[in-house]
Amino acid sequence: EELNRRFHDMLGWASGNPLFGLLTSALHMLTREFSLSLGYSAQERAVQLRFLRRVLEAVRKGDAEGARQAMARLVAGSASYLAERSPELVSQKVKWGQT
Repeated sequence: EELNRRFHDMLGWASGNPLFGLLTSALHMLTREFSLSLGYSAQERAVQLRFLRRVLEAVRKGDAEGARQAMARLVAGSASYLAERSPELVSQKVKWGQT
Protein backbone atom coordinates (compact mmCIF):
# COMPACT_ATOMS: atom_id res chain seq x y z
CA GLU A 1 0.00 0.00 0.00
CA GLU A 2 2.77 2.43 0.89
CA LEU A 3 4.61 1.86 -2.40
CA ASN A 4 1.36 2.35 -4.32
CA ARG A 5 0.73 5.63 -2.52
CA ARG A 6 4.27 6.84 -3.16
CA PHE A 7 4.05 5.92 -6.85
CA HIS A 8 0.85 7.91 -7.32
CA ASP A 9 2.17 10.83 -5.27
CA MET A 10 5.31 10.96 -7.40
CA LEU A 11 3.23 10.93 -10.59
CA GLY A 12 1.02 13.69 -9.24
CA TRP A 13 3.95 15.91 -8.31
CA ALA A 14 5.82 15.08 -11.54
CA SER A 15 2.86 16.40 -13.54
CA GLY A 16 4.29 19.88 -13.19
CA ASN A 17 1.02 21.06 -11.67
CA PRO A 18 1.49 21.68 -7.93
CA LEU A 19 -2.26 21.64 -7.35
CA PHE A 20 -2.52 18.16 -8.87
CA GLY A 21 0.35 16.96 -6.70
CA LEU A 22 -1.32 18.38 -3.61
CA LEU A 23 -4.69 16.85 -4.49
CA THR A 24 -3.12 13.44 -5.13
CA SER A 25 -1.38 13.49 -1.76
CA ALA A 26 -4.52 14.71 0.01
CA LEU A 27 -6.65 12.02 -1.62
CA HIS A 28 -4.29 9.35 -0.36
CA MET A 29 -4.46 10.76 3.15
CA LEU A 30 -8.27 10.77 3.03
CA THR A 31 -8.56 7.22 1.68
CA ARG A 32 -5.73 5.55 3.61
CA GLU A 33 -7.93 3.76 6.15
CA PHE A 34 -10.38 2.69 3.46
CA SER A 35 -7.56 1.34 1.27
CA LEU A 36 -6.03 -0.68 4.08
CA SER A 37 -9.37 -2.35 4.83
CA LEU A 38 -9.82 -3.69 1.29
CA GLY A 39 -7.22 -6.44 1.25
CA TYR A 40 -6.48 -6.73 -2.47
CA SER A 41 -5.90 -10.27 -3.72
CA ALA A 42 -2.50 -11.26 -5.09
CA GLN A 43 -4.10 -11.55 -8.52
CA GLU A 44 -5.51 -8.01 -8.36
CA ARG A 45 -2.17 -6.66 -7.15
CA ALA A 46 -0.49 -8.30 -10.17
CA VAL A 47 -3.04 -6.69 -12.51
CA GLN A 48 -2.46 -3.29 -10.89
CA LEU A 49 1.29 -3.69 -11.16
CA ARG A 50 1.04 -4.41 -14.90
CA PHE A 51 -0.98 -1.24 -15.45
CA LEU A 52 1.33 0.82 -13.25
CA ARG A 53 4.27 -0.40 -15.33
CA ARG A 54 2.43 0.71 -18.47
CA VAL A 55 1.86 4.13 -16.93
CA LEU A 56 5.51 4.42 -15.95
CA GLU A 57 6.76 3.35 -19.38
CA ALA A 58 4.48 5.86 -21.09
CA VAL A 59 5.69 8.63 -18.77
CA ARG A 60 9.32 7.70 -19.45
CA LYS A 61 8.64 7.90 -23.20
CA GLY A 62 6.86 11.24 -22.84
CA ASP A 63 3.64 9.62 -24.07
CA ALA A 64 1.01 11.56 -22.14
CA GLU A 65 -1.90 9.95 -23.97
CA GLY A 66 -0.54 6.45 -23.38
CA ALA A 67 -0.08 7.22 -19.68
CA ARG A 68 -3.60 8.63 -19.47
CA GLN A 69 -5.07 5.55 -21.14
CA ALA A 70 -3.14 3.14 -18.91
CA MET A 71 -4.18 5.06 -15.79
CA ALA A 72 -7.80 5.17 -16.95
CA ARG A 73 -7.76 1.38 -17.40
CA LEU A 74 -6.21 0.95 -13.96
CA VAL A 75 -8.84 3.15 -12.30
CA ALA A 76 -11.71 1.47 -14.17
CA GLY A 77 -10.42 -1.99 -13.28
CA SER A 78 -9.94 -1.04 -9.64
CA ALA A 79 -13.43 0.43 -9.47
CA SER A 80 -14.92 -2.77 -10.89
CA TYR A 81 -12.89 -4.92 -8.51
CA LEU A 82 -13.95 -2.85 -5.51
CA ALA A 83 -17.60 -2.78 -6.52
CA GLU A 84 -17.60 -6.55 -6.84
CA ARG A 85 -15.58 -7.31 -3.72
CA SER A 86 -16.83 -4.62 -1.33
CA PRO A 87 -20.06 -3.08 -2.63
CA GLU A 88 -21.01 -1.85 0.84
CA LEU A 89 -17.80 0.18 1.09
CA VAL A 90 -18.04 1.58 -2.41
CA SER A 91 -21.64 2.70 -1.92
CA GLN A 92 -20.89 4.66 1.27
CA LYS A 93 -21.05 8.41 1.02
CA VAL A 94 -18.10 10.44 2.20
CA LYS A 95 -18.95 12.43 5.31
CA TRP A 96 -17.17 15.75 5.57
CA GLY A 97 -17.02 17.30 9.00
CA GLN A 98 -19.66 16.73 11.63
CA THR A 99 -23.28 15.94 10.84
